[in-house]
Amino acid sequence: MREILWSDPAIDDFDYNIEFLISKWTILEAQGFVDEVNRVMKILEIGNVDFPEIHYKNIRGVNICRQINLLYRINTHEDVELIRFWDARQNPDKLMDFLKSKY
Repeated sequence: MREILWSDPAIDDFDYNIEFLISKWTILEAQGFVDEVNRVMKILEIGNVDFPEIHYKNIRGVNICRQINLLYRINTHEDVELIRFWDARQNPDKLMDFLKSKY
């Protein structure tokens, strides 16, 4: 099984999304987000599925909910490194700037 490694931005994004869902919607929606993240984590841990690349340095993406995509990569030890939970409504140039500065 692969190990899941969370980057600091991924942790911050995850926490922000939960807080946002609770403040604007309900705990039920926040729990749905958490459940979907857990479902995807299990898929990534098993390692039998790799989601499509986003055309930047072997970084892959998977849709968690309508607006949020999880960006990750498989590192040299075959571990899964979570990079960001990216809100697709944001300017994509902002994401590329972030990736270029970190990866």
